[in-house]
Amino acid sequence: MRVSNGPSHSTVLENVDKAVSYRELKDFCSARGVHPKHIKFGDPSYDIREARSIITEILEEKCGSVLDFHVNTTKDPSKITAIVRFAQPEDAQRAVKKLNGTNFTRLGNSPFYITPVFAVRFTLRQDLYSAIAKDVDNLISKLSKTDNVQIVAYNTDTKATGPPALRIHGDNAQSVARAKSSLEAILAGTICVNEDGKNNTGAKLVWDPFFARYEGITWLRELMKSLDVFIYADARRGQLRLYGDYEVREVASAMLVRKCQVLETMRQKHKISLDEKLFKAALSGGVKRAEEMFGADRVKLEITPTAKFLTVSGSAQDARTVREFLQLEYDAGGNNSISRQNSQGDTTQPWEGTQKNIEQADDNICAVCWTEPSVPYRTRCNHLYCTECFENQVNAAIAGVKNSLPLLCHYSSCSRAFGLDELRNALSSDRFESLMKSSFESYVRSQPQSFKYCPTPDCDQIYRVSSTDEKNGTKLSRNYYCPSCLTAVCTSCHVLAHVGYSCDEYEKLRRDAERDAQKFAAWKKDHDARDCPKCGTTIEKNEGCNHMECVGCKAHICWFCMKVFDSSGECYSHMTDSHDWGV
Repeated sequence: MRVSNGPSHSTVLENVDKAVSYRELKDFCSARGVHPKHIKFGDPSYDIREARSIITEILEEKCGSVLDFHVNTTKDPSKITAIVRFAQPEDAQRAVKKLNGTNFTRLGNSPFYITPVFAVRFTLRQDLYSAIAKDVDNLISKLSKTDNVQIVAYNTDTKATGPPALRIHGDNAQSVARAKSSLEAILAGTICVNEDGKNNTGAKLVWDPFFARYEGITWLRELMKSLDVFIYADARRGQLRLYGDYEVREVASAMLVRKCQVLETMRQKHKISLDEKLFKAALSGGVKRAEEMFGADRVKLEITPTAKFLTVSGSAQDARTVREFLQLEYDAGGNNSISRQNSQGDTTQPWEGTQKNIEQADDNICAVCWTEPSVPYRTRCNHLYCTECFENQVNAAIAGVKNSLPLLCHYSSCSRAFGLDELRNALSSDRFESLMKSSFESYVRSQPQSFKYCPTPDCDQIYRVSSTDEKNGTKLSRNYYCPSCLTAVCTSCHVLAHVGYSCDEYEKLRRDAERDAQKFAAWKKDHDARDCPKCGTTIEKNEGCNHMECVGCKAHICWFCMKVFDSSGECYSHMTDSHDWGV
């Protein structure tokens, strides 16, 4: 508040909060020996909503596009603070340089101070946030005890129109980096592994393609609903990440391990290499008969430029049965329906010739299966395919079968790559899009030194890796702002952007934070310190009975079994009845 002389026998008070009442202001003056006979309130110089609009207009006019404007609550009612996020980091630097310390008449000539803030924003899925909300609240509570870093949560209500978001901000880069590291540890979840299935590289990751398909996603949703846990199926990395309380994560992990074991037992793949006679038997009804016996989803004919084979999902005995069945199919029809005799009286089988000989003998047979197509498709290079064989070749490419890309004509003297226009005309729109996606992902996987996926879970955006400085061989680090999840990523070390720190400095901070967390975990184990089941506050029991009261949320806890009660009496009664305490 500032006092200045007005007309005779009057005083002007400036910077008075508009919420102050007549009585509060009179008491304020009386306490200081001033007894006003009359108090007149002037019009407020501005209100928060108007000021926000004016400031946004000024910033966008002089600095750049403003993405977010969040007004903070402060203990001092005479000051208003806000966090502003620009579209580009350079715009924020320009605002500090140009506007800090200036006064604007449109804001009542109030001083306008701008200081740089280190900040990072996380955009989350609603179901993921619900699972980690308790851990996030604990972290926010912990950070609230310090003045230089804060975490603000947005759109956390399930009825919110936008996705939940978390923003870490502060004026100290090191504090923000440590807070970000703590939040990243929460967002990383727990990777589901099978400790009993360890190999030379450690515990085995729990994953099955089943979890990426519709039926698997449905199964996971039912599991999440029954256990109150969130499971993220990362098909790109082949991982299952678990979020929620420790106990339910352990139960979910065990159930996922068992599910994978069941799937593996039911679906072991056995490849039957098809020579000419078995391939002929397969095309002559053998595959359809096998599908009738075991199910269409367990028998698959696969054709690549280098081999033809039948994949049987099931036991080794199932695979032997299919092979014996194909042999019987061949033996039953081979000599009578397939044999032919040449002019010298020699018996010759058509599969004993090469693919080239067969193609030369008849231009009206399929370039893949060497039989006359029932539903033909002729390519632009004028070679004939069965529509089913052509689609199988496309399906193999979509499924990511090795050596299936690029798509080449199987005619021996051709090997021409099918063009985009030809494939677009030959395939349905969804199959063509799936093929383009598979081709693109195959190219990205083949260029790991040039392209990386955004590290945010469930985000499929791709960025280009930083180039190398030819003079000193170091990476030219830059920030990539993901257009999908709005996350800033360092394109050199491939983690969330570390403003104010080099990659080496940030890596040291991360290792230090990880080491501190390990030391704290070791201390908790050595001292039998446990987290409060209600609020997560760490509790150390160094004396007294097994009734503990949390200093954080005042919950009453049985140290025997960690159950929570509302009063000490309930806790003591429980210990007496359940643990023979005091007997």
